[in-house]
Amino acid sequence: MWIILPGLGCPPQDYAVLQQRLGAWVMDAWTVGLDASVDEVRTYAFREIAEFFGEAASQEPVRILGHSMGGLLALEWAARYPEEVAEIVLADPTPPKDARVLAWMHLPSRVELVGEKLWGWLGTDAGAKIPGKILTPALPFLRKVMTSQGEHQPERLSRAERKRYFGSVDAGQSLIRQNCACERTQRRAFYALGGVARADAGWLKEIPITLLVASDDDPSTMFVREQLQLAQRLGVTPHFFPEATHLFPIATPEIVEPFLLRK
Repeated sequence: MWIILPGLGCPPQDYAVLQQRLGAWVMDAWTVGLDASVDEVRTYAFREIAEFFGEAASQEPVRILGHSMGGLLALEWAARYPEEVAEIVLADPTPPKDARVLAWMHLPSRVELVGEKLWGWLGTDAGAKIPGKILTPALPFLRKVMTSQGEHQPERLSRAERKRYFGSVDAGQSLIRQNCACERTQRRAFYALGGVARADAGWLKEIPITLLVASDDDPSTMFVREQLQLAQRLGVTPHFFPEATHLFPIATPEIVEPFLLRK
Protein backbone atom coordinates (compact mmCIF):
# COMPACT_ATOMS: atom_id res chain seq x y z
CA MET A 1 0.00 0.00 0.00
CA TRP A 2 1.44 3.36 -1.03
CA ILE A 3 0.92 6.34 1.22
CA ILE A 4 1.93 9.93 0.44
CA LEU A 5 3.17 12.20 3.21
CA PRO A 6 2.90 15.75 1.80
CA GLY A 7 4.97 18.88 1.94
CA LEU A 8 3.99 21.86 4.07
CA GLY A 9 0.94 23.66 2.71
CA CYS A 10 0.10 20.90 0.19
CA PRO A 11 -3.49 19.55 0.44
CA PRO A 12 -4.06 15.90 -0.50
CA GLN A 13 -5.84 16.92 -3.71
CA ASP A 14 -2.53 18.25 -5.04
CA TYR A 15 -1.24 14.69 -5.30
CA ALA A 16 -4.32 13.45 -7.20
CA VAL A 17 -2.33 12.23 -10.23
CA LEU A 18 0.00 10.07 -8.16
CA GLN A 19 -2.82 9.00 -5.86
CA GLN A 20 -4.85 7.70 -8.78
CA ARG A 21 -1.93 5.97 -10.48
CA LEU A 22 -0.86 4.24 -7.26
CA GLY A 23 -4.20 3.76 -5.56
CA ALA A 24 -2.48 5.58 -2.68
CA TRP A 25 -3.67 7.12 0.55
CA VAL A 26 -2.62 10.76 1.01
CA MET A 27 -2.21 12.37 4.42
CA ASP A 28 -4.26 15.51 5.06
CA ALA A 29 -1.95 17.74 7.11
CA TRP A 30 -4.90 19.94 8.10
CA THR A 31 -6.33 16.93 9.97
CA VAL A 32 -3.07 15.63 11.47
CA GLY A 33 -0.21 18.10 11.10
CA LEU A 34 3.32 17.45 9.90
CA ASP A 35 4.45 18.36 13.41
CA ALA A 36 2.49 15.42 14.89
CA SER A 37 4.21 12.44 16.44
CA VAL A 38 4.84 9.44 14.23
CA ASP A 39 2.42 7.42 16.35
CA GLU A 40 -0.34 9.98 15.67
CA VAL A 41 0.41 9.81 11.94
CA ARG A 42 0.44 5.99 11.95
CA THR A 43 -2.86 5.78 13.85
CA TYR A 44 -4.47 8.26 11.46
CA ALA A 45 -3.08 6.51 8.37
CA PHE A 46 -4.06 2.98 9.36
CA ARG A 47 -7.54 4.09 10.44
CA GLU A 48 -8.17 5.83 7.11
CA ILE A 49 -6.66 3.00 5.06
CA ALA A 50 -8.87 0.47 6.84
CA GLU A 51 -11.94 2.64 6.22
CA PHE A 52 -11.34 3.35 2.53
CA PHE A 53 -9.31 0.33 1.36
CA GLY A 54 -10.34 -2.40 3.78
CA GLU A 55 -8.95 -3.88 6.97
CA ALA A 56 -6.57 -6.18 5.09
CA ALA A 57 -4.85 -3.20 3.42
CA SER A 58 -4.19 -1.61 6.81
CA GLN A 59 -2.30 -4.73 7.92
CA GLU A 60 0.19 -4.68 5.03
CA PRO A 61 3.63 -3.01 5.09
CA VAL A 62 3.44 0.47 3.60
CA ARG A 63 5.45 2.09 0.83
CA ILE A 64 5.91 5.78 1.53
CA LEU A 65 6.42 8.74 -0.77
CA GLY A 66 7.62 11.55 1.49
CA HIS A 67 7.69 15.04 -0.03
CA SER A 68 9.61 17.86 1.69
CA MET A 69 8.60 17.82 5.39
CA GLY A 70 6.73 14.58 4.72
CA GLY A 71 10.12 13.01 4.07
CA LEU A 72 11.06 13.62 7.70
CA LEU A 73 8.03 11.68 8.89
CA ALA A 74 8.73 8.89 6.39
CA LEU A 75 12.26 8.43 7.74
CA GLU A 76 11.19 8.60 11.37
CA TRP A 77 8.37 6.11 10.73
CA ALA A 78 10.86 3.68 9.18
CA ALA A 79 13.34 4.21 12.00
CA ARG A 80 10.81 3.51 14.74
CA TYR A 81 8.77 0.82 12.97
CA PRO A 82 10.98 -0.75 10.26
CA GLU A 83 8.74 -3.84 10.08
CA GLU A 84 5.90 -1.64 8.80
CA VAL A 85 7.81 0.03 5.95
CA ALA A 86 8.61 -1.85 2.73
CA GLU A 87 10.08 1.07 0.75
CA ILE A 88 10.59 4.83 0.85
CA VAL A 89 10.81 7.37 -1.97
CA LEU A 90 11.97 10.79 -0.81
CA ALA A 91 11.22 13.85 -2.96
CA ASP A 92 13.25 16.92 -1.93
CA PRO A 93 13.04 15.81 1.71
CA THR A 94 13.70 18.06 4.66
CA PRO A 95 16.83 16.42 6.14
CA PRO A 96 16.90 15.08 9.69
CA LYS A 97 19.55 16.90 11.69
CA ASP A 98 20.50 18.04 15.15
CA ALA A 99 20.89 21.65 14.07
CA ARG A 100 19.08 24.95 14.12
CA VAL A 101 16.72 25.88 11.32
CA LEU A 102 17.72 29.54 11.68
CA ALA A 103 21.28 30.75 12.16
CA TRP A 104 20.82 31.79 15.77
CA MET A 105 24.41 30.67 16.44
CA HIS A 106 25.72 33.78 14.64
CA LEU A 107 24.10 36.03 17.21
CA PRO A 108 25.24 36.84 20.79
CA SER A 109 24.51 33.95 23.14
CA ARG A 110 21.73 35.78 25.02
CA VAL A 111 19.97 36.73 21.78
CA GLU A 112 20.50 33.17 20.51
CA LEU A 113 18.76 31.73 23.56
CA VAL A 114 15.82 34.12 23.19
CA GLY A 115 15.59 33.30 19.48
CA GLU A 116 15.56 29.56 20.11
CA LYS A 117 12.84 29.88 22.72
CA LEU A 118 10.77 32.19 20.52
CA TRP A 119 11.01 29.85 17.54
CA GLY A 120 10.00 26.89 19.69
CA TRP A 121 7.05 28.85 21.12
CA LEU A 122 5.85 29.75 17.62
CA GLY A 123 5.66 26.00 16.97
CA THR A 124 2.83 25.70 19.51
CA ASP A 125 -0.88 26.51 19.11
CA ALA A 126 -0.57 29.47 21.48
CA GLY A 127 2.53 30.85 19.80
CA ALA A 128 1.14 30.48 16.28
CA LYS A 129 -2.19 32.18 17.03
CA ILE A 130 -1.30 35.82 16.28
CA PRO A 131 1.15 35.09 13.41
CA GLY A 132 -1.53 32.82 11.96
CA LYS A 133 -4.03 35.69 11.92
CA ILE A 134 -1.45 37.91 10.22
CA LEU A 135 -0.70 35.25 7.60
CA THR A 136 -4.33 34.42 6.79
CA PRO A 137 -5.01 37.27 4.29
CA ALA A 138 -1.94 36.20 2.27
CA LEU A 139 -2.89 32.52 2.05
CA PRO A 140 -4.93 32.76 -1.20
CA PHE A 141 -1.98 34.52 -2.88
CA LEU A 142 0.45 31.88 -1.59
CA ARG A 143 -1.84 29.20 -2.99
CA LYS A 144 -1.85 30.94 -6.37
CA VAL A 145 1.95 30.99 -6.37
CA MET A 146 2.03 27.27 -5.54
CA THR A 147 -0.22 26.30 -8.43
CA SER A 148 1.84 28.34 -10.90
CA GLN A 149 5.15 26.58 -10.21
CA GLY A 150 6.58 24.33 -12.89
CA GLU A 151 4.15 23.29 -15.58
CA HIS A 152 0.88 25.08 -14.89
CA GLN A 153 -1.56 22.91 -13.00
CA PRO A 154 -5.28 23.63 -12.77
CA GLU A 155 -6.64 24.41 -9.32
CA ARG A 156 -7.84 21.07 -7.94
CA LEU A 157 -9.54 22.51 -4.88
CA SER A 158 -13.22 23.40 -4.80
CA ARG A 159 -14.26 26.74 -3.36
CA ALA A 160 -15.13 25.09 -0.03
CA GLU A 161 -11.78 23.28 0.02
CA ARG A 162 -9.87 26.49 -0.72
CA LYS A 163 -11.63 28.12 2.20
CA ARG A 164 -10.77 25.23 4.49
CA TYR A 165 -7.11 25.00 3.52
CA PHE A 166 -6.27 28.62 2.72
CA GLY A 167 -9.13 30.81 3.89
CA SER A 168 -9.31 30.69 7.65
CA VAL A 169 -7.39 31.79 10.72
CA ASP A 170 -7.19 28.15 11.82
CA ALA A 171 -5.44 27.30 8.53
CA GLY A 172 -2.95 30.13 8.97
CA GLN A 173 -2.28 29.11 12.56
CA SER A 174 -1.75 25.49 11.53
CA LEU A 175 0.74 26.40 8.80
CA ILE A 176 2.74 28.69 11.10
CA ARG A 177 2.80 26.06 13.84
CA GLN A 178 3.92 23.26 11.53
CA ASN A 179 6.61 25.41 9.91
CA CYS A 180 8.06 26.58 13.21
CA ALA A 181 7.94 23.04 14.62
CA CYS A 182 10.11 21.79 11.74
CA GLU A 183 13.31 22.12 13.79
CA ARG A 184 11.84 19.95 16.54
CA THR A 185 10.72 17.36 13.98
CA GLN A 186 14.16 17.35 12.33
CA ARG A 187 15.86 16.70 15.65
CA ARG A 188 13.32 14.03 16.60
CA ALA A 189 13.87 12.15 13.33
CA PHE A 190 17.65 12.54 13.60
CA TYR A 191 17.77 10.78 16.95
CA ALA A 192 15.20 8.16 15.96
CA LEU A 193 17.57 7.24 13.12
CA GLY A 194 20.44 6.92 15.59
CA GLY A 195 22.21 10.25 15.19
CA VAL A 196 25.73 10.66 13.85
CA ALA A 197 27.06 7.39 15.30
CA ARG A 198 24.46 5.32 13.48
CA ALA A 199 24.86 7.41 10.32
CA ASP A 200 28.46 6.23 9.99
CA ALA A 201 27.13 2.68 9.65
CA GLY A 202 24.26 3.73 7.37
CA TRP A 203 20.74 4.71 8.29
CA LEU A 204 17.92 2.26 7.45
CA LYS A 205 20.11 -0.14 5.50
CA GLU A 206 17.38 -2.79 5.56
CA ILE A 207 14.82 -0.64 3.71
CA PRO A 208 15.00 0.27 -0.02
CA ILE A 209 15.20 4.06 -0.31
CA THR A 210 15.15 6.33 -3.37
CA LEU A 211 16.17 10.00 -3.13
CA LEU A 212 14.91 12.45 -5.77
CA VAL A 213 16.25 16.01 -5.79
CA ALA A 214 14.92 19.02 -7.74
CA SER A 215 18.32 20.51 -8.51
CA ASP A 216 21.58 19.81 -10.27
CA ASP A 217 24.37 18.10 -8.34
CA ASP A 218 26.35 21.28 -7.64
CA PRO A 219 27.47 21.01 -3.99
CA SER A 220 28.06 24.76 -3.73
CA THR A 221 24.46 25.27 -2.54
CA MET A 222 23.50 24.37 1.01
CA PHE A 223 20.40 22.49 -0.12
CA VAL A 224 22.40 20.17 -2.40
CA ARG A 225 25.08 19.66 0.26
CA GLU A 226 22.38 18.59 2.71
CA GLN A 227 20.84 16.21 0.18
CA LEU A 228 24.26 14.71 -0.61
CA GLN A 229 24.96 14.24 3.09
CA LEU A 230 21.57 12.57 3.55
CA ALA A 231 22.27 10.30 0.57
CA GLN A 232 25.60 9.30 2.09
CA ARG A 233 24.00 8.52 5.44
CA LEU A 234 21.31 6.44 3.75
CA GLY A 235 23.83 4.74 1.45
CA VAL A 236 21.98 5.70 -1.74
CA THR A 237 22.78 7.53 -4.96
CA PRO A 238 20.53 10.59 -5.39
CA HIS A 239 18.72 11.31 -8.65
CA PHE A 240 18.96 14.99 -9.67
CA PHE A 241 16.42 16.86 -11.83
CA PRO A 242 17.81 20.33 -12.69
CA GLU A 243 14.67 21.53 -14.48
CA ALA A 244 12.27 20.61 -11.67
CA THR A 245 10.89 22.80 -8.88
CA HIS A 246 10.48 21.83 -5.24
CA LEU A 247 6.84 20.98 -5.95
CA PHE A 248 7.68 18.45 -8.68
CA PRO A 249 5.59 15.59 -7.19
CA ILE A 250 2.63 17.94 -7.75
CA ALA A 251 3.62 20.02 -10.79
CA THR A 252 5.44 17.31 -12.78
CA PRO A 253 4.42 13.94 -11.29
CA GLU A 254 5.80 12.16 -14.36
CA ILE A 255 9.25 12.64 -12.81
CA VAL A 256 8.24 10.61 -9.77
CA GLU A 257 6.05 7.95 -11.40
CA PRO A 258 8.85 5.75 -12.82
CA PHE A 259 10.31 5.33 -9.34
CA LEU A 260 6.93 4.35 -7.89
CA LEU A 261 5.61 2.11 -10.64
CA ARG A 262 8.76 0.13 -11.44
CA LYS A 263 7.65 -2.94 -9.45
